Amino acid sequence: MATTNNKFIPEPFNASSYRVAIIWCQFNKDMTGVMKETAINCLSTDYNMSDDSIDVFKVAGAADVGSLLAALAKSGRYDCVFPLGVIIQGETNHFDYVAKSVSDAISLVSTNYALAIPFGILTVNTIQQALDRLAHTADYVHAGMHNARLIKEILTVDKI
Repeated sequence: MATTNNKFIPEPFNASSYRVAIIWCQFNKDMTGVMKETAINCLSTDYNMSDDSIDVFKVAGAADVGSLLAALAKSGRYDCVFPLGVIIQGETNHFDYVAKSVSDAISLVSTNYALAIPFGILTVNTIQQALDRLAHTADYVHAGMHNARLIKEILTVDKI
């Protein structure tokens, strides 16, 4: 059976006037650190963003993302927020609760505040699966920036 590449790859654009936040989960920091650096590099290279327009916030783990997402959204300072974390299945149900909690928070905050928040939290069964997916971080950045631009365009259309 033939496979197709259905991946959405938006065109980068000049987002030098945008302001973004990265929520960097410290749990599994060896992997999330790579995600953070990849995101910053992509924002700088593909979207012409300076370090001054990218704020990085550290949280302990993915379970801590929701309240910070809400605070950042409520501040109105950001065009896009990138939560970056890795949740690896363990021997208990903890994985399910944390994954659902962060998923619900991203959905709730993004819709309530019309804020671009791509799902940059890896939910995997093994460390190897997480390592294999680190390269997708640039995809989260592209998706988030594309949505941020669309939201900005919709909200700034002159009302007639």
